[in-house]
Amino acid sequence: MATSSNQPGENMAVSTSKPEKKEYSRYLPLYKAALRGDWATAESFFDQDPGALTAPINEFSETALFVAAVHGRNTNDFVKNLVDKMPPGSVDEAYGSVLNWAAYVGNTEAVKVISSKTPSLVYYREDDTSPNKRTPFTRAATNGMRDTLVYLLEFVKNDEDSSKLFPDEDSAAFLMDETIRSGYYDIALYLVKKYPLSAFSVRNNGRFGLKSLATKAASAFKSGTHYQWWQRIIYA
Repeated sequence: MATSSNQPGENMAVSTSKPEKKEYSRYLPLYKAALRGDWATAESFFDQDPGALTAPINEFSETALFVAAVHGRNTNDFVKNLVDKMPPGSVDEAYGSVLNWAAYVGNTEAVKVISSKTPSLVYYREDDTSPNKRTPFTRAATNGMRDTLVYLLEFVKNDEDSSKLFPDEDSAAFLMDETIRSGYYDIALYLVKKYPLSAFSVRNNGRFGLKSLATKAASAFKSGTHYQWWQRIIYA
């Protein structure tokens, strides 16, 4: 399985106003509340400091929404309440990173909440210096988050404008490559049928779907196994 080019906490600024490091300490109660999904404490904090709804609250420039959606546990209600409370227009392209990393860690519920609020964010592409412009789809595929990937594909299945998902050949091949490398052959077949471009697209680094398939271990295919008869019956 492919590894990510970076990890949560790196280069994820979602606010243009970044407080000095010494000021982060005042957000510690909010940070802890976001981690454990304590909405009562967080809401009280927001009532006293409305700016905290969208402010970076730690040295990684992560917001309360990011902390809850990516690092938190049992925080689905917290994420929903926070998104509902945020001012109009604040859940916009600046929060594409939150959706990307929620997909990476497999927080499907958080992905649902954010994408339902701002549907265009599912097509968010990271604006970094690497050749891999990652999206929520490739993040989920790379980290083996099947349920999240299936949800995202279901979410966009009726959108006829495939250029939003695959603005170039590399992006189509990238998703196919990561899907196959994670062993999701049924999803790869769906991509081929739904988006024929993904079947023959080649990545900038020369990788493509068929090549990824060919380099998988022989045990990934029934014809390459040497199972007993009873093992062949239950072969997945």
